[in-house]
Amino acid sequence: MRKDWKSNLHFASYTVRGNLLFLTALWLLSLVMVNPTGNFPLNDDWSYGLAVKQLVESGEFRPTGWTSMPLITQALWGYLFCLPFGFSFETLRLSTLTLSLLGIFGSYYLIRELHPSRLLALVVSLIVAFNPIYYALSTTFMTDVPFTAVAIVAAIFFVRHLKQSSRVDWIIGTLFCIAATLTRQLALAIPIAFAVAFILKNRFSIRHTILAIAPALLCISALLLFQYWLTSTGRLPALYNAQSKNLLNALESPGIVFKVIGNTFLAMLYMGWFLLPMLILNMKEVFEAVRNNTGLRLALIIATLIFLTLAIFAWFSGFHIPSPHQGNTIHTAGIGTLTLRDTYFLKPEFQLHQDQSLFGTLSLHDTYFLQLPHVTALPLSFWVLMTIAALIGTTILTLVLLLTVKKLFSTSSDKNNSDQAITCFVLLSVAIYMIPLVIGGFLDRYLVPVIPLVAAGVASLSARLPALPDTQSLSRYATPTFIIALFVALTICGTHDYFAWNKARWTALNELTQSKLASPGDVDGGFEFNGLNLYDPEFRTTRDKSWWWVHNDTYLLTFGAVQGYSIVKEYPYKKWMPPSDASVYILQKNSHNFR
Repeated sequence: MRKDWKSNLHFASYTVRGNLLFLTALWLLSLVMVNPTGNFPLNDDWSYGLAVKQLVESGEFRPTGWTSMPLITQALWGYLFCLPFGFSFETLRLSTLTLSLLGIFGSYYLIRELHPSRLLALVVSLIVAFNPIYYALSTTFMTDVPFTAVAIVAAIFFVRHLKQSSRVDWIIGTLFCIAATLTRQLALAIPIAFAVAFILKNRFSIRHTILAIAPALLCISALLLFQYWLTSTGRLPALYNAQSKNLLNALESPGIVFKVIGNTFLAMLYMGWFLLPMLILNMKEVFEAVRNNTGLRLALIIATLIFLTLAIFAWFSGFHIPSPHQGNTIHTAGIGTLTLRDTYFLKPEFQLHQDQSLFGTLSLHDTYFLQLPHVTALPLSFWVLMTIAALIGTTILTLVLLLTVKKLFSTSSDKNNSDQAITCFVLLSVAIYMIPLVIGGFLDRYLVPVIPLVAAGVASLSARLPALPDTQSLSRYATPTFIIALFVALTICGTHDYFAWNKARWTALNELTQSKLASPGDVDGGFEFNGLNLYDPEFRTTRDKSWWWVHNDTYLLTFGAVQGYSIVKEYPYKKWMPPSDASVYILQKNSHNFR
């Protein structure tokens, strides 16, 4: 007799509360190790932090020009945390960490809505919690994690409504969708996908049509009204429509088809890499289902050949997957943007020197400014293994998508049931969200909201696949657990190093500016420092200086020596990945370089 997935697994003895306590304890322990403290901005969050500061000090929401999303939901959330504690970037970081934990719990409950296994929900929650991008951004005031957390909650209530037709779930899901849309516009993918899934499940009628499209209409209306208010009051940021213009320009480019194919391939690789532990758990059932279907076997062969061809082409063209072709958060040296003049623009490929082997050290090189090998990359062998892992995960994920499409378009009598409507909802949310990204291009952090939704789609499908005899074996979780442990170690060490060098950096910059030797206008302290102190939407860049609002580069903050400058002071810090000593430096322009 077949053991159904919906039976209680005998090894899932932990309660939901126990799982959540375990997640919380592990997550808090990791934060103690990383120690993400310090009153300084990271990446773009100097801009979002200034919007909250303005709100705290004047009661007005007036975002800086360096803002391309509504932001109001997140700004109000940060404002609530600043009321008792006062404004600081540490307080804003705490607000994001709170939403990060909500997103982790939300991932757990989303999977539980779709699959009975508590262990599977725990695996997915760990994947989300210790994803290197999600975790690192949880320690900033960037919009990615708050947006993801709110979007996950909206998805949970829409899934519940598709299962139970609860009016309360519909209302709560809609409210969270509006909140997500007023954080980032791409949240519109969720109510649009819900409209399609709702109509798929229910027979067509005026009432059902209204219930289906109302969330999307409310979200769009809220967004348009908010944008009208920004425009009419002179608050619309200079970069607010930048992404829309970029998308239109991409659509007009002659190589758009190849760009879409390449970006889709890249996104699939990232998803295969990030979700590998979960995909391995479902691998046997997926391959068994494919083995029993001739059409799917042929599709598998074609898909495998396509992916191998693309992988070989990518490798020999200098793109080592999944090294940071898209950049921003993950790069070949670790985690976190390296936003200093000597190391900001990094080649995605490795640069091997004569004294280096496949297992030796490598250097990242600046290709826009200074061509300086100041940051040591992780060994090429590490990224080769990550590439292989990504390709394995992508192959399994491709099969899952093929199986899902087959089931959604099957002619069986239950094709309009809740399960298929839910699967349609979560995967269509991903597809709609990704459309502008694969057309216009994306940074790696833009994929963060997709991770729990793709995991939900996999869980929804696997819940309907016939279980194999070893479904209840704990040994089945050994490999996924090992992979998760590697992700945890990579994420903790990488984020620790990100904060270590930034703490040294801001110590150096604070000493320099407080000593009266220099004002912020005399310093190129990196993107965050100059953005925080000198942002000007009308600023005109020059080729001899960094583009981030540098007035005078009398002083530089760098990872190493620069020609034409003398080292004033060294600020050491400890790295964990790999274990080593490193430093940042304050440099002063040599006197003969002054004009």
